[in-house]
Amino acid sequence: MPEERQPRYVPPEEDFWKVYDTAEGQDRLMLLACLHLAARKGEIFRLTWSDVDFGNNSVQLTTRKRKDGSLEYNWIPMTSELRKALLWWWENRPIKGKTNVFLCLDDTEFCREYYGKPFLKDSSSCGEFAIEQRSRGSVSTPSDILRRPRFTSWGMRLRLSRPSCDTKVRAQPSGI
Repeated sequence: MPEERQPRYVPPEEDFWKVYDTAEGQDRLMLLACLHLAARKGEIFRLTWSDVDFGNNSVQLTTRKRKDGSLEYNWIPMTSELRKALLWWWENRPIKGKTNVFLCLDDTEFCREYYGKPFLKDSSSCGEFAIEQRSRGSVSTPSDILRRPRFTSWGMRLRLSRPSCDTKVRAQPSGI
């Protein structure tokens, strides 16, 4: 049965930087990883500490974007900014002893049962709440944006790499 395509949400560059500037900790790192690795949300959610090679400055991304759905592994060079952020997160993450880099750290009532667990590719229960909040004018968190069913980091990367002629390219803030 053919796949039914839906329009994908690609945040404008201005919105990306607003969210990035307000993000902290894991959320900020998640956005930085998407931007620097051009990773899909499933690749980010599957990322484990064994996929991060600080010695060779590279990150192994795992994708299922193949005709047969099999896993394929690709080593991607890690920028110095991403390396610094990942090292900081390794040392400061609130839940130690888990294999995944990114875990649900939302302890609110509607997400409590997922606390400390890895994100699932199609998990959007917490994200749906954030989308509703966004429609009322508040800014979503990076985790919420990534959990949206049709978020595409590739589209965001393309939009960020092609600023319009009348806008200046924004320098990325340093650190997490």
